[in-house]
Formats: sequence, C-alpha cells, structure tokens
Amino acid sequence: MFQKEQLYRIINIKNSYKKKIRDLVFEENVGEQIDVSEYLNFDSGYYLGTISCMTGEIFDPTKGKKISPHIYNISSKKLIKGDFVISRNASLGKIAYVNEDIKAILNGGISVLRFKEKYKWYAPAFFMVDYGTEYLTCITSGGGTQQNAKRGNLLDLEIPLPTETNYRDPEKIIKLISLIVQNIIDKEEQIQKKNNQLNYLFENEINNNQDKEAYNFTYPRKSQIKMSESRLDTSLYTENYQKTVYKIKNYTHGYFSVSSLFKNKDKKFVSGLTPDTYFPVYENNPNNYWWIAVADISYGLCFNKINEVKLKTDVYYQLLKDGDILITRKGATVGKLIMFYKDLFEKAFVNEDLKVLRLPSENFNKIFIAMFLNSKYGQIQLLSNGSKGTKQGLTNDNILDTIVPDFPDEKKKAIAALYYNNLTKNVNVDFNNYIILEKERNKKVGIYQLNIEILNLKNSLSDLLELIVNNKAINVNLNQFI
Repeated sequence: MFQKEQLYRIINIKNSYKKKIRDLVFEENVGEQIDVSEYLNFDSGYYLGTISCMTGEIFDPTKGKKISPHIYNISSKKLIKGDFVISRNASLGKIAYVNEDIKAILNGGISVLRFKEKYKWYAPAFFMVDYGTEYLTCITSGGGTQQNAKRGNLLDLEIPLPTETNYRDPEKIIKLISLIVQNIIDKEEQIQKKNNQLNYLFENEINNNQDKEAYNFTYPRKSQIKMSESRLDTSLYTENYQKTVYKIKNYTHGYFSVSSLFKNKDKKFVSGLTPDTYFPVYENNPNNYWWIAVADISYGLCFNKINEVKLKTDVYYQLLKDGDILITRKGATVGKLIMFYKDLFEKAFVNEDLKVLRLPSENFNKIFIAMFLNSKYGQIQLLSNGSKGTKQGLTNDNILDTIVPDFPDEKKKAIAALYYNNLTKNVNVDFNNYIILEKERNKKVGIYQLNIEILNLKNSLSDLLELIVNNKAINVNLNQFI
C-alpha cells in the first residue's frame, strides 16, 4: 500500500477514485489544551478526553482527566454520541467511537469527525487497519520524539472508494465494509459491558456475604512487621490492602490461596523465551506459532494484536495449553492479565516478561480464578505484594500467595461464562440480517471469543481495503465475515 524509502516516502494508491476526509464529513473539530491546574482529583462525572480514553475502538471518557462542570460547560469541544475521534500525535491515526452520551471535551492533538451518513461506517474502516496511520506517517514530519499531524493533514487524507472493477455494484462494497465496522464496534461494546458485569459480580458477592464483624483499620505493630516485612514503605500496611484482604477472609463461604490448588509435584508455571531465530509472517496459518508479548495484551482481558511467526527454535516445553493464565511480571503494566485457548492457533508461547500460571483445576474454576486475579481484589493483592524497586515486579510466590474467595460453583460458572463462552457462528446471513444476527450473538458469547473475532474481522477488513486501494476484484460473501 505504501512504499517507504530511506530518503523519501511514496503514497501508492492505484485506485484513482478517492475522496479527502474533508469531503466525507459534515462537521469536524479539534481538541484544546486544558491547564493541568484545572484537573480534579475526584470524579465529577465530567472529563477531558485524552489518548488514554482510546485503548480500544470504544472511547472511554473515564480514563481521561477529571474536570469541573464549569470547564465542560464553557467549552466548544464537547463530544456527542456518534462522534469518531482520531489522534494526530501520540498513537498517530488511532481511532475510537463515542457510543453513548458522555460529559467530555476533547484534548489537544485529537480531532473529532462527524461523517456524512453514507460514509459513517465506511471511512473509519481505514483507521481500524494500518492505512490511516501509514498515510499520516508519510505526510507528516518525522522530527521530534513522535509523529505529529496537523488538522489539515488529517482532513486531506484520501479515502479510496469502491469502483466497478472491485464489484459490479460499488455501493454493495461500501455496505459490506460498513457492516463489518459496525460488527467490530458492537463486539467492543459487549466486551466493555461484560468487563463491567464481572466487576459488579465480584463486588456484589463479596460485599453482600460478609460475616457480621465489621472491619476496623489499625496501624501495624512492630511484631507484625518483624513477622512479614522489614520495611514500612510498603502498601501491605495501607488501609486499602488490609481492608481488601479482610473482606476476602471474612467472606461467608470461605477462601483459599492459589498455592493450595497444587500438589507438591504439580507444574505451576511455564517459562517464556525469545527464540534465537524466527520469521514474522502474516498468513493466519494455524500451523505457525503465535508469539505473545506484553505489548500484545491490553487491559480489559484482550489481545490487541497477533504476532505470527515461523520458528527454527524448539519451543515444545514452552507451548501454552488451554486455560493457561498469562500475567505481566514486571514494568509499568505489571499484573496485566489474559488467558489462552487454542481457538485461533494450536501452538503458542510467551516471551520472558510474562508469567504463565497453569492451574490443575476444571476450566470454569481456572477462569474464575483468572477473573478474580484481574479484579480489583486480585490486583490490589498482586500489586501490593510485588517488589517496589525501580521496576515493579511479581515473583511466583506473589501470585501463589494470593487469596481467593470460594464462591459457590454456580456463581463461579456464571463469571466464567462472561469470559469464555464459545457459540456456533451465524449462518445464511445477508445484507439485511447480518448486523441484527451478529448483535444478538455478540450478547451471548464470551469476552475471549469476541476479542478473537475482532482480530479476525480486522484481518478480513485489511484484506478488503487492500483490494479497494489496488482496485482489484472483490468476492462479496458476507458469510466470510462472521
């Protein structure tokens, strides 16, 4: 799509039928900088939307900066439902959709686009794949620590449109792309909702099933410090950590430690590695290897990309199994977590910065424990027990010493089904029922399945857009995109 040379860059779009972004929108705007002195340290319900709000395709204002109602009310940069926001500096070309009414204004370095109805779901597709980022990279300055695109650069970005060479009815191609984009966004919405449901289920079950004795925080005695830690500058003695542990130990149905699930000779962890020789490929071939690194995992229990490789290194002893729990062991994202199943690749392994916890339990119990470790109660324990050096880190014992409330099996299974629930795919879809059937199915399948399906749809989307860019024939078959 793009030829990047050392001394110059060439934008090579063989399809001559294209329009600039400015011709596809009915309104656009850019964000504005807010002085840091205006930020609040409590949740007012009003937010400054930053790049942190754009971790997925859904814009999450709660990850931005908290501001006062006054700053929001006097701003002309208010976001509304249906907006698409695109970053012009950090994470150049990153896109997110505002899927609900929110009280947020936009930060500097980000643009908001309101597309004409015909192109509302078509044009954003080019930013969900590499096209948008690569195009902006080609036309913007490479100086400084990061790429920066101006307002005009984004508006001048060219979007190729389908021609009769692609398909006898080009409007059908616009409809096809639009349906896939809507499906991706709906799956993202469902992932967000199911994550919220998980948080609710843990909070509700733990808080509503406490023994009568109320929690009372006290500062540690010297004897307690000598028995556990030799330092006072640790979060193990904070009220937050102590109250968390107390609630779990005070849970009506009891609790257990992760270590208690293992017998002496059980293998608890699988090590990661960086292979001596590997070849990145983009074949979506299940016979290749999936190499998982920390950067490939995002918060919210999702993979954000797949590194498919061919290997000459023997990784037999590092291969992952269904139900393995992957946990970031060091750095700024220590404790970030996801699970692995062979739905996409039979053979996968991790690099050295991920710990792989292999539990000797039934699948629903593995998932329940993983979801607990990812919850507020699990994360407080992991982050408090981890080392506090220049780079925070987790040891095997930090993970094994985590205590877990022993929910009744039916509640464990309900939690597990939110994360992993594999259903058959829809069949006999057409342009009229595709998004209806997909949305119904999206409500039922688990976070893991939704995430993998998003990755597959984005691969398909990339292939389709490549054909439009190069003005080549497209096989219009919706059943390929479910």
